[in-house]
Amino acid sequence: EVLDPRPIVPPPTAPVLVWTGRLDPTGQAELGITWPAPDLTVGYRVYLGDQRCLAEALAIPDEVLTGMAPGPPHPLHHTRALAADKICEADPVQGPAEKGLFTLLNETPEKPDRDRIVRFQHRLPGGLRGVQFLRIVPVTPAGTEAPFGTCGLVPVAVPLEDRPPAPAVDVRAEASGVRVRVLAYGLDAAALTRFGYPRSGKAPQFRVRRGRGGVQDSVYIPVVKEGDLVPPPAGAPADTPWTAEFVEDAAATPAFVRHTYVAEVRFPPEPVQAEALAEPGPLAVRPVSGRFGQDADSRWSPPSLPASTTRVPPDAPAAPAALAAEKQADGTVKLRVSDLPAVHPKTIATYQLAVWKQVAAADGPRLTGEPPVLLALPPGQQSVEHVDATGDAVAFSVALIDPLGRLGATSEVTVTIL
Repeated sequence: EVLDPRPIVPPPTAPVLVWTGRLDPTGQAELGITWPAPDLTVGYRVYLGDQRCLAEALAIPDEVLTGMAPGPPHPLHHTRALAADKICEADPVQGPAEKGLFTLLNETPEKPDRDRIVRFQHRLPGGLRGVQFLRIVPVTPAGTEAPFGTCGLVPVAVPLEDRPPAPAVDVRAEASGVRVRVLAYGLDAAALTRFGYPRSGKAPQFRVRRGRGGVQDSVYIPVVKEGDLVPPPAGAPADTPWTAEFVEDAAATPAFVRHTYVAEVRFPPEPVQAEALAEPGPLAVRPVSGRFGQDADSRWSPPSLPASTTRVPPDAPAAPAALAAEKQADGTVKLRVSDLPAVHPKTIATYQLAVWKQVAAADGPRLTGEPPVLLALPPGQQSVEHVDATGDAVAFSVALIDPLGRLGATSEVTVTIL
């Protein structure tokens, strides 16, 4: 058997952060990366180095890593993407001694699958806030490693777990709908800088959930609005909140229904790279899942305390307009009222229909003096029927009672004989 002793060209890399999974309940974060191999015989050893150790070995000052070197600060100063870029840019070839800055993660070289793709997984401490750097070193079947310094660095980071405090939400019912205002505190400049704001162009975000009826677990309440928060005005006090305001229209907020709102906010997404690079080619080392080169979404804050409101029309109900009353063949009188307001299933109470009977008298129809018959209007139903079994009705007076108990204007209808 003849083996080629020449080292294999390492996979190309780029100064673009590869995100691990989120911190899990065990305190770990799952790293999964993939890259293509030239054939099924090659293996790979993976080495891991820490940002601080590499920066000290490369004599890179902290002000360079943070983008605060003399002169104008880097647009993404204090971000981990900038630190990754600066270390990758200074990536040296220091000979065998450089290997001492790294820890070998797999003694047995990782082999590609049958599709000639290598898939490597490793668990990292989930609390790491600095950048870790991988060197992926090819190993020939003869056991020859590629020169260590020629293998590019792959920057790796655990997504930040920083979360703002729970926001406050204020709601106010209006004729046009419900006005919702979100107030987000704790978005201080130092924290925002770690996420690249403002030069990243991505602001902190909000989302609002709205439920109907009683308060529910917020995770089950659907999101009705999300977007960017608006920063405080220039020169405002440091404790001035970021805000968001919008109006849910009347179609989305039916009257006499209790609407409960819950808000959450989060920091901007963390930048994945310091410079606008073209996406590396298909041979680059990339994460097993997710889109390569995508900023890391931040975690949502705890939900706000719920805020509720109910829209109530300013006026009592209008008089019913669609009325019909007929004498039936069996002697009874049937009253039908149509085109009534639609009742939402979550309404605080239902509409009722008050019906007064009028009977014949020498001077014309007159009310009987009896209390009105109250007919409930069930959800989803917009018509009601009432039967007068005595058959002596010659006319009816009808009015709506809204869920607040307000009596509306009255309509009258004369009984017709079939």
